[in-house]
Amino acid sequence: MKALQGMKASYRLQKVFNSNNPMEPVRGRRYTEENQPQALIAFLYSLLRANRSHRRGLLTSILNLFDDSA
Repeated sequence: MKALQGMKASYRLQKVFNSNNPMEPVRGRRYTEENQPQALIAFLYSLLRANRSHRRGLLTSILNLFDDSA
């Protein structure tokens, strides 16, 4: 699923941006001008919110990453 690949790429990019402090965990947020936190993959969330089948497919692919029976 392309959304899962996008989430993985986003995580890798945030690791690169966060490389000046490698002991701090990667945070997936930024702060807007109003000092409100916003998810860095908010666009993906907005796409998934509109369609239940896309949400289900993404959740299934994420859960398959943690499946130990495979």
